[in-house]
Amino acid sequence: MIILFIRVILMYLIVLSVVRMMGKRQMSELQPFELVVSILIADLAAQPLQDVNLPLLGGIIPIIMLAFMQVTISYISLRHRNFRRIISGNPVVIIKNGKIDQNKTKEMLLSVDDINKILRNCNATDIEKIDYAVMEMNGDISIINKEDDGIIISLVENGQIIENHLPWVNLSRCELKEMLNESGHSNIKSIYWAYMFENKLKVIAADKEK
Repeated sequence: MIILFIRVILMYLIVLSVVRMMGKRQMSELQPFELVVSILIADLAAQPLQDVNLPLLGGIIPIIMLAFMQVTISYISLRHRNFRRIISGNPVVIIKNGKIDQNKTKEMLLSVDDINKILRNCNATDIEKIDYAVMEMNGDISIINKEDDGIIISLVENGQIIENHLPWVNLSRCELKEMLNESGHSNIKSIYWAYMFENKLKVIAADKEK
């Protein structure tokens, strides 16, 4: 009994440390790869506790390896948007200018009942009053009504132009570069975040590395 008690405390402290290292997110905010890692860690942590004959290191080492993989993937995703798209996917616009994009809803496997439930949860009673409804990468739905201020559309992140967002603001790559030049940001690599809001380009420069 004492051995089991010690194993529970050790495994609890290890899993707690690993979860804190992975970052602070609610379960509903987890990206797909983060959810997979969380499920695997829970399963690995349970096995040595259910069978005291299993070596404790048999659960600890895989948990640490998974945590290292998760942190590495998160870091790479932060620096490289294309890699993040492969791992986590992209936000998908399912309603635009009061019209449902039926092709996108089919891709997302959303039925009419699903859409109706989403609208109820967001207190949106009239589709025609919705400017944008976006399914986020974690499955949440963001709704911007036509009377709202508008939606932020990212165009540059960490020095990389987001090509698939340009059609949303009717800009080509060359036109965006010209706008950035006019705003005094000729070097795209020096831009942390550039976005369009209410037809105005906003630019946040990247901090200089010390």
